[in-house]
Amino acid sequence: MNRPMEESELRELVRGEPFDSALTPAVLIDTGRVRENIATTLRYLGSPRAWRAHVKTARLRWTVEVLLDVGVARFKASTLAEVELLLEAGARDVLLAYPAIGPTQWRLAELAAAHPEAQVSTLADHVEAVRGWRPGPVAAFLDVDNGGGRTGFPVKDVERAQAVAEELLGAGFAFLGLHSYDGHLADLPEPEQRDVVAGDLHDLVQLAEQLETAGHTVGEIVAGGSHTFIPAAATPLPAPWDERVTFGPGTVVYNDLRSLDRFGDKGFRCAAFVLSRVVSRQEPNGVTLDAGLTTIQVDGGRPHARVIGIPAQVGAPSQEHLKVTVESGPVPARGDPVLLVPRHVDTTLAQFDRVYLIGDGPVRATTTVTRPF
Repeated sequence: MNRPMEESELRELVRGEPFDSALTPAVLIDTGRVRENIATTLRYLGSPRAWRAHVKTARLRWTVEVLLDVGVARFKASTLAEVELLLEAGARDVLLAYPAIGPTQWRLAELAAAHPEAQVSTLADHVEAVRGWRPGPVAAFLDVDNGGGRTGFPVKDVERAQAVAEELLGAGFAFLGLHSYDGHLADLPEPEQRDVVAGDLHDLVQLAEQLETAGHTVGEIVAGGSHTFIPAAATPLPAPWDERVTFGPGTVVYNDLRSLDRFGDKGFRCAAFVLSRVVSRQEPNGVTLDAGLTTIQVDGGRPHARVIGIPAQVGAPSQEHLKVTVESGPVPARGDPVLLVPRHVDTTLAQFDRVYLIGDGPVRATTTVTRPF
């Protein structure tokens, strides 16, 4: 196992080959830190069985293979391209954690038919959606809304849950369980978040018990996203639900400013970095980097990035430029490499079709999933 790199080593690395001639902006993934983050996640979950790893952050076959190597067997994805990546990497249980409507479900059924060794599933929250599905070896989880208000039906709506489950089974689709995403709880203060997460989990268990009383087996409850899985995994549940609940963190493999604000004190480290260059100097202490909105988005809040190793204020980006004001110490020269940590790593990775893997032998480039289907 390779050793995670320190920030001073990273800054030195990008001044030499191959980065002295690499096009920027670019993304670097520290493979040692990825492995360290995966091990930390498993310590909180207790077992690979409890992790239905979300790959909307990972986006690399290399990262998926590391997860498979440590025993993670269940995965979830946000796009068809991510589903395809997982299946081609050898995953045998893949959930498209997104409502599959019309052509999306049709393509998912084709992927499932092409990989009969795998269980492929998606989400359903309404009978009308299921009626638009085409036959194929696709199973389903019920999409339960616990307050996010994006998709799914309310956790207390037992009648609708039963109706969708019966529609699935009547149409020949296997019903696997319940899925709930709680990203809207990410920024709650820790004590409040812990209580809300525990209450949501018990509501899901109650819904599962009501479905089972009606004759519908609930084999799995998927809960606990990146910002809530630690309190979720620590919530006591009665048997058999303590063995049937899985958790779906994804950001944890790389992390970003937002996740480290939440659980940076829990042993997690940033493993994804943006390599940029100074393209202009604005005297006396301002520099402009080639890392604008087409590199790092502001959807995660501000400041949307941090400069590694340089005390600096990150300004508002334009489409291709990022203004940085150095607060103390030497000001980088034109052409100097500058490393950034994004506030939201998912939308950063989504804009790159390849990344550099560092820290595990020679530096090498690998492709990412960028297309949605």
